[in-house]
Amino acid sequence: MIDGKVYGINRSLVPKHTNLEKAWKISTERPILDNEVLIDVEVINLNKASFVQIYESSFGQKEDMIAAILKIVNERGKLHNPVTGTGGMLQGTIVEMGREFKKKRDFKIGDSVISLVSLIATPLVIEEIKHIDYRYGQIFVKGYAILFRESPIIKTPLNLPLNVSLAALDIAGTPAMVADLVNKNQKVLILGAGNRSGFLSALAARDKLKDTGELVGVALGENGVNYEYRNVFDRVWDLNFTSNKDLFNNENVVSNYYDLIVDCSSTPHANMFINLLVKSKGAIYVTQPSNKPFDISYTAESLGKDVRVQGYKGYSDGHAEYTLELLEKKPNLIKIFERLSVLEYEERNTESSKETIYIPTDEGMLKNFVMKSDSIKNTVKNAIKVSKFDCTVLITGESGVGKEMIAKIIYSHSKRVNSPYVRLNCASIPENLLESELFGYEKGAFTGAHQGGKTGLWEMAAGGIILLDEIGELPLMLQAKLLRVLQENEFYRVGGTVPIQSDVRVLAITNKNLAKMVSDGKFREDLYYRLNVFPIYVPALRYRRDDIPDLINVFVHGYNKKFNLNKRIDREVIDRMAEFNWKGNIRELENFVQRLLIEEDNDVVNLESFHKCINVEGPVYQEHQMHRSLIANNEDYKAYMDKHEKNLLKHFRDKGMSTREMAKRLNISQASVSRKLNRYEL
Repeated sequence: MIDGKVYGINRSLVPKHTNLEKAWKISTERPILDNEVLIDVEVINLNKASFVQIYESSFGQKEDMIAAILKIVNERGKLHNPVTGTGGMLQGTIVEMGREFKKKRDFKIGDSVISLVSLIATPLVIEEIKHIDYRYGQIFVKGYAILFRESPIIKTPLNLPLNVSLAALDIAGTPAMVADLVNKNQKVLILGAGNRSGFLSALAARDKLKDTGELVGVALGENGVNYEYRNVFDRVWDLNFTSNKDLFNNENVVSNYYDLIVDCSSTPHANMFINLLVKSKGAIYVTQPSNKPFDISYTAESLGKDVRVQGYKGYSDGHAEYTLELLEKKPNLIKIFERLSVLEYEERNTESSKETIYIPTDEGMLKNFVMKSDSIKNTVKNAIKVSKFDCTVLITGESGVGKEMIAKIIYSHSKRVNSPYVRLNCASIPENLLESELFGYEKGAFTGAHQGGKTGLWEMAAGGIILLDEIGELPLMLQAKLLRVLQENEFYRVGGTVPIQSDVRVLAITNKNLAKMVSDGKFREDLYYRLNVFPIYVPALRYRRDDIPDLINVFVHGYNKKFNLNKRIDREVIDRMAEFNWKGNIRELENFVQRLLIEEDNDVVNLESFHKCINVEGPVYQEHQMHRSLIANNEDYKAYMDKHEKNLLKHFRDKGMSTREMAKRLNISQASVSRKLNRYEL
């Protein structure tokens, strides 16, 4: 019988009884159990992707970074960045050992140790962050962590600086795997030789090759290879390509030449490149956790090449000791590795140092996107910011605010922009057909199924983005299956028995309060956490009144073109429209503009046509009926509205308020206030 406590599975809270790295939240409860060990944590080495994301989202300001880190740890019980999906590793001192742990492991109280377990699977409490080392992405803390009887732990090396040891151990699986793959007399190429992963891979390859074979390094972009480090290779060349066509004019590129290619790069153009250079029956090793091995395998298949593709492997017996020994044997190269580990970030101290995210308003999805108000600008900035991280995004807001437009902005600025973008409205498909529509089905899966089966939308979105609209309408049964896909990155067709690998980024949209649905038992809590990694709220139109005139003009231009018209809306009408609450938001505003243009016989939509349109049953009409019910039977509606508007403005003017203060009080633009004051001669 498997004892889950040995591996810490008993500490998973949401969902329960799952691996700690898959759990959204885990327990840090004390006292420790017999199979556990308590570590007084001193230093945390953050994964580079996690550190960079936290740094950029906090604009490099120390207090904001500390708050972001503590928020993750306090919410999840571990330092598992939900945006990047990564963590890091820790160093500390053993302060307490359970009885079973003490029997099994050769440690004692007071030992300084480094945990090789990722922080995404480590129960962690941080009481205080004392210092952030921006150069190496390390934080010095006061806190504790809980590890388990089978957790890989080593004593802190004494022969290397701690920052070097942590940086090397963070990627120790890579050189250990290279050492397993390389044989004497082979031709080996290291792609990405100018980064720290490439550096350690080169040392491992040379350690195995000795003076035989050939070791070639390829430096990409600005990551050149240091002169001292070049001596490790037989040959080094630089490559800075943006597409495959640059490869065919390079004299260094010789097809079917290498026995092993170690890909330490993140370039999307590497797949074809390395498949061309590797021999048939050769091997390709991808050092970073990703779906890249699948893509490389497909490319090899299309080229008719029999190639062994090895994906990322983080842990193997002795990998930590081997990697540290590589550096200890080359003390003259330690400084080079140290420089390669520097992140080149620094603390920013003031609000004025906050970076401005560039919003390209003259091209792509944003060409006609109206965002004069600060609220929608912040929403768009957040969309662009999160677009480069392959995490799930939950976009919320009232109906008609433009949530799908925000999703398209994320897609258009993401690295998946040239891959499929698939949309599914969870409310538009009957519940009994939703699973087969989403995941497809095999031949004969059910009565009436197509003879050859069917590819689902999830499979169609491979490599790209799937947008799950109205996610709050997803049935509970299917919520469980969606959760599994997000956790395991694989799914089954209806009636299928073979899992299909999934490389799809998920964006979800809802106008419902999912948190309340969770408390009401109508939406799974664990799925909510998985979707709510990076929430984006799209403000209602009543909170961005400054945008209404520009939105009206965009709609007028569009419908003039569609209906072959040449009409415009009078400024006074636009001012009136900017004061409405528009419960249906942008969608209602657009429909109302269309109605105005159709209703008006002249080239200019005036107040008369405007009043005629609002007297049609609907949200705009109902809002104004409330005011009209206060009007005497013999009183003109327009005169009534003008009278009260004038009195209100006069009241503010008599109080000595400026036009800016009036605009803020009335939630309309300052220009609208000035026009009204002039109109009423106030």
